[in-house]
Amino acid sequence: MDNSRLIAKLGARTQHQQCVPLISHYVTSAQLFAHRDKKSLFLDPFLSAAWAKDLDYPMLEDQNILPRVAQYAYIVTYQRDDFDSKIAYLDFIKKTLIQEANDLGLADPVAINITRGNADQLSIADIAMTLNMVDVGPESDNVLALLARMPFEVYLTTTPFTLLEEALKENGKPDYVSACYHWHGQDTGSPNVGRNYVPSIERPLVYHLQGIDSDPVSLVFTEDDYFEFFKRLAQDLRNEVQSDNRLPPVIAGLLGSKSLILLGYSLYDWSFRSFFRGPFRNSVNTRTRSVSAQFPPEGDPQMQSKVREYLTEFFKEDKFDLYWGSIDQFSHELIAVLEG
Repeated sequence: MDNSRLIAKLGARTQHQQCVPLISHYVTSAQLFAHRDKKSLFLDPFLSAAWAKDLDYPMLEDQNILPRVAQYAYIVTYQRDDFDSKIAYLDFIKKTLIQEANDLGLADPVAINITRGNADQLSIADIAMTLNMVDVGPESDNVLALLARMPFEVYLTTTPFTLLEEALKENGKPDYVSACYHWHGQDTGSPNVGRNYVPSIERPLVYHLQGIDSDPVSLVFTEDDYFEFFKRLAQDLRNEVQSDNRLPPVIAGLLGSKSLILLGYSLYDWSFRSFFRGPFRNSVNTRTRSVSAQFPPEGDPQMQSKVREYLTEFFKEDKFDLYWGSIDQFSHELIAVLEG
């Protein structure tokens, strides 16, 4: 199916609340570091190589694989202290954001110094908004701003950052609900999305599947974390331990009834592999088709054709149609259909 037909079909489903976007960390990082080459951000998730250099990480061939760098930081640098290693990573991202805002002249020196001094009390999104690094306002064509204007009742995401919440606030949906999957076992669920909770377009739910930066221990971060997350999510989706199930009913229920829109995932992304190739694949609605937005392959025409064929076959069993184009292009085309 070509892109225009697919977008038209998706627009109709979205208008009838039959779709749920699943937003990758890449989508958020591409907004936070918008001046950087987006291809580099995609190949080096979460600024992994830069943090690896900061840690003096010795396995250079793995420096772009954050879970492996994080595993090293957890074991060697922070002596198996889960909280300290995750806080250190968040602090690294904050420091990088503040330095880049300063280098690019995005905010005055006084604001930058105040933000640097208060960084411990601020979230990544707070810093980005304070230092004018991201515009997610009602006039913005930023991907997250466009998604916030769309009539979704639930947004699923694997980023720990809350920039989408800022976009919802700026685009007339300040009563959004933000929650996180407590895969780690430190909590018995999200009280604001209890058994009777029902999201709406006006008061949508943003559900962070792999942790949120306000609760560092909740981050799915190291290789060990991803394996534990995979096991726990599979268990909760099967309701094997109902009295200890940390997945809200609204999330478990929508997976079997709505179409998913995958945005910004690579087949080799640990976030993608840890949920889609197991727990989600067994729970996704098979009665209707879903969509994955894929970057067009590069290289000579013959290799491009082989990549497209492989990805088409990969997603065929799960009834996914593929949109070939950037996330920006996808979002602009979908919002144009939705707004008529």
